[in-house]
Amino acid sequence: MPYVKAVPLSRIAGSALKSFTHGYAQTVVAASQSSYAAQNNPGAGPLADSLIGKFRKAERNKYHNVYHGIDSARQASTSGLPARPETSHQDSGLDKYFDAWQKHQRNDAKEWQQFQFAKRIEWEPPSTVPAQAQELATEEEPVKEKERDAAAAPSLKRSYTTSALDNFSKAFIHDEAAEADALEQVNNAIAEEIQRSKEDADEGLALRAPSTASVSHRQSVVSEEQAASTPATVFTPTDSFSSNSEADYYTHELIQLAEHRQYGRVPAAFQALLRAGVQQPAPVAYRALLTSAIELTPGKHAKVPKALEVYSDMLRRKVQPDTETFSILIGLLATRASQSTVMRRGLEERLARYGGLEQPGQFMFRSSESEHSILLEDSSLSIALKLFDRASQAGIVGLSSEACSALTIACAEQGRVNEMERMHDYARESGMEFASRTYPPMIAAYGSTGDLKGAVDIYDEYKDLCIANNVGENDMVRLDDEVYASLVKSYGAADRLKGGLKFLASVQSTIASERELLELREVVALQALLPLALKDQTYRNAFELTKSLTGSALTSSLATIITTAADRNLLEVSQKAFDALAKVSKDLATPAAAMLAMHVRNANVENAEPYWRILESAAATLASVEPATMRAVALIGLGQAERGLRQARRLFSRVRDLQPESGMMEAVEQIDEALELLGGVMLRSQVPTQPQGAAELLRMMSENGGLITPIADHIMARLGPEHIARLSPADLEYVVLVQADMILHESVADIAGPARFGCMLETLVSRSLMPATETETAIEKTLINIDRPELSRLWNSYRFPQTPAVLTPAAFTPILSYQQPTLDDAYDPYAARTDVKGSNAINDMLERPQGRRITEALTKFKNMRRIGRVPRMFTYGKLIEAAAKEHNLSLANE
Repeated sequence: MPYVKAVPLSRIAGSALKSFTHGYAQTVVAASQSSYAAQNNPGAGPLADSLIGKFRKAERNKYHNVYHGIDSARQASTSGLPARPETSHQDSGLDKYFDAWQKHQRNDAKEWQQFQFAKRIEWEPPSTVPAQAQELATEEEPVKEKERDAAAAPSLKRSYTTSALDNFSKAFIHDEAAEADALEQVNNAIAEEIQRSKEDADEGLALRAPSTASVSHRQSVVSEEQAASTPATVFTPTDSFSSNSEADYYTHELIQLAEHRQYGRVPAAFQALLRAGVQQPAPVAYRALLTSAIELTPGKHAKVPKALEVYSDMLRRKVQPDTETFSILIGLLATRASQSTVMRRGLEERLARYGGLEQPGQFMFRSSESEHSILLEDSSLSIALKLFDRASQAGIVGLSSEACSALTIACAEQGRVNEMERMHDYARESGMEFASRTYPPMIAAYGSTGDLKGAVDIYDEYKDLCIANNVGENDMVRLDDEVYASLVKSYGAADRLKGGLKFLASVQSTIASERELLELREVVALQALLPLALKDQTYRNAFELTKSLTGSALTSSLATIITTAADRNLLEVSQKAFDALAKVSKDLATPAAAMLAMHVRNANVENAEPYWRILESAAATLASVEPATMRAVALIGLGQAERGLRQARRLFSRVRDLQPESGMMEAVEQIDEALELLGGVMLRSQVPTQPQGAAELLRMMSENGGLITPIADHIMARLGPEHIARLSPADLEYVVLVQADMILHESVADIAGPARFGCMLETLVSRSLMPATETETAIEKTLINIDRPELSRLWNSYRFPQTPAVLTPAAFTPILSYQQPTLDDAYDPYAARTDVKGSNAINDMLERPQGRRITEALTKFKNMRRIGRVPRMFTYGKLIEAAAKEHNLSLANE
């Protein structure tokens, strides 16, 4: 929003009257059209100073500055809009005001004359105009001029009328009444101008098109012109027709893209529709944009906000959504509400199982805590209900059955029975058939509130649908077992479980198929009877229930008993159920994780080892990250960091290997959180630093994508000479590589880094370890960057040892005649001291295409000479050539 300078209105009005007293009436009228620009011009002061002072100094410069300010204000108020053709040229109307002012100065005239502004480019005078038409055109000309000026620069309208100027002229002769009237008009005009500039600046942030009222007004004016003029002077507007045709074209294109599921092209097509000047796109166009936003937006938490952005844009442009758009929005929000309920329950289960490591009631990972906070603040269901109310108020009928069913299920799952009943009544009044999946949650919702009558009524309604389905009147999907289980659970919630079992017995008596009877018993046992039995702390009824189950129902019930009892720290119950499950099933990963977490919470890490071996042998999933992290944290506290981290590292590697490409990013992020937690625990632990554990943690970071900078820096800073001496050869080589990488990339201002690197290098040399090629290259690069010549000599003498010369006594030979000696041109006396690798590095520095770096080359040359080695002769030539090109002859001679 442009900044509007606050100036007292009385001061501006007084300055304006003072300027009129000195004979500058025309100047005030001209400058009033650029008051907004003058206020935003840093070089302009108050109104009187910016007008009178500028004219006294440079008359022509003032005219140029005023018009330049108008252009700047127009560009500022219409930022982001394409330039209009009628505003792309300059208006020469101010020239006449300037000439009139000069004439007024010479003649001391008190009368003021209104001059006509220059016509726009597209205006052409008619060749022959009838008398009546000419009179009508003369009367309508000021109206058209005002409309064209408003269309050209809506934020720069005139602030003073002709009557106001007459009052100003009266003020010249000291008329107090006229002066008061003029002051009031000036104050009102300036206040209106400031308010108008603010509104125009706010409106300039969005794409604007002519309103419906202005379009209809222009069409009426055109129709009057057509009735009052000859055919030669008739002007036919084609903008509206072309705009409508463009809108239809883009709308059809959007529909086709949505039908062919080409969602990636929909946003660009919709943007082109807006650039074409369509202020209110059709609801079908917004529907295509909404569908593409839902399909293209990644992330489970980002789809709803993106869809609501599209809906808010519809409200801003005053576009009424149609039935299908409301159905899409309501269905999306209701589905999100149901998903939030399920995810929140899962997070609360993980909190009870793995939480509380650092402080009670806190999640293990920060991402889980953030996600839980997001789900607690989720208002998707409330927004969906508001949209439903808005659709009803707008007279929208025929919402889709899927949207209404999803909204009803969400209300039932969150216990909002009143809204659920309202949706149910709406469906019955509309003659809509609910999806069969709607009835179990509705029955359960009534049961949770103790309204057994309401649950039975919903069951009777479902029974009527099933009877109609039996005779072929509908094609519903039957969910009889789930409905029976929900009704039995409602009986149990109302403390009338015997009545529920009696109802179940009556249902079983009507089923003749053994397979259907077995399926009914399993569903009712798992969904109704087992949750009721788990409310008893003794779990006696739960174990009795498992005796009547077989197959998958038995394993599912035992796994549920194990996880529930373990999360409640019931050791005996959970152990009994786990032993029973181990006899009938091999899928023990989830129960084993719950048992391991229970033992770790109770500080029995050794008792958790059998369950850890089960996790290691099972398929590695993302659910395995938390128990592995929890066990590693416990072992770090016991001083067994190397053991815990090494085993967790193997499990994390398996998790990454088994993840699909689409889930790799989520796996890496979750493992990163685990590593950050492990590093923080190691740094805060009171146990002395364990160098093997530190090296293992650094390896885990590197394998997962890179070092976590703060944790890795602190881990390396804790490694002293005694810790480095205890490292194994493989760990020593790895920490040397890590320290060298930190020094080369200057990741942190660690003043002890070079000294620590020197200690590691000395330990490496003292053990006579031969590092890998990668480590060797990193060592040599680091030695170049640090100022430690003794380390360079140590490394060179270790890596490139010089063999001592062996002198053998020569036998006496008689004196022979003199022979001309033959010289071997290939002999190099300095071959033993030649640093080939350093010479190549200097050559690369001098031959880089992005700029010669002779300073770095000379530094490396001096370091090479300092340690007693020499470059190749070719490198000498390169250095001399580079010095000559730099016009440094003294350096070349040296």
